[in-house]
Amino acid sequence: MRVSIEDLEALKELNDEIEENHVEAERAMQEEIGGKDSQIRDLNQKIETLEETITDYEGTIVQFRELVGHMQGDMENLRQENQIHQSESSAQATQSAAILSLNMRLQSTAAKNQAKNIEFELRKLDAAQAKEWLGIVQPYLPQVYVEVDADATACYMFFQRLATKSELIANVVGSAHGLPESLSGSVPESLVGVCEMRGRMYHLACLCKRFASVMRKCDVNTFHAVGRLFPDLLPMEKRLDMHVDLLRRDEFRIMECVSDVAKMLLQFEHLADTAFSGFEADLAERELDLTMQLDCDLDSFVAAIGLTKTALENSIKDDDTILEYGDLDIDRTLLEPIAQILEQSKSAKIAFK
Repeated sequence: MRVSIEDLEALKELNDEIEENHVEAERAMQEEIGGKDSQIRDLNQKIETLEETITDYEGTIVQFRELVGHMQGDMENLRQENQIHQSESSAQATQSAAILSLNMRLQSTAAKNQAKNIEFELRKLDAAQAKEWLGIVQPYLPQVYVEVDADATACYMFFQRLATKSELIANVVGSAHGLPESLSGSVPESLVGVCEMRGRMYHLACLCKRFASVMRKCDVNTFHAVGRLFPDLLPMEKRLDMHVDLLRRDEFRIMECVSDVAKMLLQFEHLADTAFSGFEADLAERELDLTMQLDCDLDSFVAAIGLTKTALENSIKDDDTILEYGDLDIDRTLLEPIAQILEQSKSAKIAFK
């Protein structure tokens, strides 16, 4: 019994010792767990801090990327502006050179205009003195001259004026339309009318030169007979003066001029067949008329063929135009022969000149 009690006491002591060890172990583990929890909290705080830092860094990186993008855009804009400035500088330099060249030409033109103005004033003085001289001398002319020769002399001067004005209109209109150089490219329809008008004008000028040449060398009876026609011919000059005035004001109407000149040519050709036929004095002017007509006819022919070629090329290029020419090669069949005709006509014109 005593032995059992001692064993139980020993077991109790052992149990108490184990219990104490267990409590100490539990306390140590609790302390260790508390330390680990503290470490975990610290680590979680560090993680949160790092996440916030990462978020800040990401925001900073995004801002940096946006800033870099803006800066690249600004650099590209600056590069483009620099190119534009360089182009503008080059254009300004070219424009400055053109302005300098234009200034030199203007100075040259001004000098030429000054010379022309001086010449014009001198001619104006000569004309005024000639008119005054005529006014002084005319009262002393015989009455027979006033009655018989005055109209004939005025008619002779009339033909010379009409020839000069006709050539003036033809030359100015031709120069304004770039003839004959403008016949080399695309030909507008208006250019055909200009060529026709020039041909009629030069023909009228040559007829007037023929009449003046005949009157300059004809006998007295013919001179007086033509002079009696002067009152009927004089209104024609007013019509031509109207076209000269329209040309001066840049309001020239080609078709109206062609119509008026055609009417004048009918009367003048009738006059050539009746009053000025059978004379040899106008042989040079007749040859000149034929030569000028051949030259103008070549221009009209080239203009008409060029207009046809331009219209065909525009029709071929037009997407809305439906062309039905089968297997034909339109260039070889149509356009190339037209181009050859144009080249031959231009060669004939060059050889003619």
